[in-house]
Amino acid sequence: MQPLDQFHAITGFEPNPMQAAMWERVGADDCAVLLKSPTGSGKTEAVLAPSLATVLRPDETKRRRLFMVYPARSLVEDQIGRISGMFTRLSQDGRRLSLVVDTGGQSKRRLFEGGREVTESQYNPRRHLYDGDVIVTTLDKFLYRFFGFGEERKSFIFPFRVFHGLRRNLFVFDEAHAYDDTAFTNFVRLLKALYTAGLDTVVMTATMPQEYAQELDFLQVVDHLGSASTHPKTLRYVPKLDNQTLPEALLAAARPRCGDGKRVIVSVESVAEAVTVWEALQKPLLYHGRIDGPQRRKVYDELKRRELDDERYTLVTTSAIEVGCDLDADCLVTELCNPASLVQRAGRCNRRGKRTDAEVVVVGNRIPAYVRELTDDQERLFLEAIRERDGAPFRPDDFLPLMKRGVTFDYRAEILFDMLFEYVYEARLENKPLHDKGLVVTRSWEPSVTLTTDRERMSHAVSVPLSRCATVPDKVAEDCRVFCRYFNRHGNEYEIAFKELHYGGCAYFRDLVIEAALPDVERGWVEIPKPFIRGYREGYRETLRYRPRDSQGEAREARLFYLRWQPEEQTAASPVEQSPS
Repeated sequence: MQPLDQFHAITGFEPNPMQAAMWERVGADDCAVLLKSPTGSGKTEAVLAPSLATVLRPDETKRRRLFMVYPARSLVEDQIGRISGMFTRLSQDGRRLSLVVDTGGQSKRRLFEGGREVTESQYNPRRHLYDGDVIVTTLDKFLYRFFGFGEERKSFIFPFRVFHGLRRNLFVFDEAHAYDDTAFTNFVRLLKALYTAGLDTVVMTATMPQEYAQELDFLQVVDHLGSASTHPKTLRYVPKLDNQTLPEALLAAARPRCGDGKRVIVSVESVAEAVTVWEALQKPLLYHGRIDGPQRRKVYDELKRRELDDERYTLVTTSAIEVGCDLDADCLVTELCNPASLVQRAGRCNRRGKRTDAEVVVVGNRIPAYVRELTDDQERLFLEAIRERDGAPFRPDDFLPLMKRGVTFDYRAEILFDMLFEYVYEARLENKPLHDKGLVVTRSWEPSVTLTTDRERMSHAVSVPLSRCATVPDKVAEDCRVFCRYFNRHGNEYEIAFKELHYGGCAYFRDLVIEAALPDVERGWVEIPKPFIRGYREGYRETLRYRPRDSQGEAREARLFYLRWQPEEQTAASPVEQSPS
């Protein structure tokens, strides 16, 4: 069978030029590629198909193990169905194929044989140890495995299979533009470690700023961003009038388009404003980052069902759904946002290229300050570019040069990465005490706290930054409580059950949970409970205070501390409701 015939057999469709080029790159002896290609161009299949072609070989040493690494769990969930469908089709002739799903909330191996998913009693689906044909995971979890954290007796099997497995590994990092600061520091450090070891890597992006790409200059660039667009859509600009609020301006643009059998996405930066728009539109589908996982999956599955059945829908969302999600709307109505976000969101509009009347409607005069990546002058040029193209075809290439995001490396994360790497891979025993702590700062030095309605069942749980749960003393929430449990020294088990937080100390080595009431599951945690009092700042050290009452009703104070990003940050807190996703 010819290579491109194999592509069709695996995916069910013919490869486009970018996918044909990547077939040759992935099959080469030395693969170290930065792939730039528009949203909706099929980057996932471009690496999946040539990797799965090797899985069909009978000789184990000739087969490839594919790692698909994503910046968020929601993107992992989006890929599971796509890969499962391929495995179901490819396993019909008796082959056994395995898919490993490894995230913070899910960690197991799934087997496919005889054209269906099978369950066997002979193996433990949770003890996967990276023994699979395709591993789908997040950067956070991959770093955790990369440094050998987990089960005490088995954890070092993970780094062994990364560097010395029988199979030839390919590490694919999709949506690479989504990282910043500490996460980008770890990402670049990890890529260089894999590259130096001669391991195959592919980094994929549609909107990576040039400043980011320069840090990856050791990779070969495959650039298909200038390819002719097969997803036509018209750009429309709607300014916000002085007498309008942002939700009113979005509603004025969205209402005339929500009908006639159309699929419409309305994208808003703030959770509170998204809920306002959602309620005014008679409560269609709502998706944002402070809705719990089961509800988000329910909404996303309903979106995919309606698209499969060619039904209309209206979705109100935040940036939580802009990256990587495989949606195909007829119209996008979006608040004015950063150029990279605009290109990403537009990728959910006419993704299949089947409509001739698709629209991208941009509403507003300013990018919200809490997400803006541009200077005042850069924002002005960006807005002028949108105004000039009002009524013209939307072309991502018009806006990619306007993306500005400076590279800021976190030297603390670099030092931590290097010391852990030296211990795990170079046997530098002087770094063993750091490894024993079990601390891997993957995304931010600020710890997260879990919001839940029931700490035992973790009902309606979502994760938010710890600082978002703090306020001034006279505004502290009295109707919620803070609980914690501690990890053992290996960081893979909890030593005790949840107990109310009565003692302060370092926030990194405890699992913090806020138990509070959730008025409406469909709306999600619009209001973030705030049981903590903002404390003092000293250099990098941030302190929060919690004042529980003991069994006699006496108040006592527990002080938690953690490290923040930069000591020169302003002490003013972020707006209560103005937060992305």
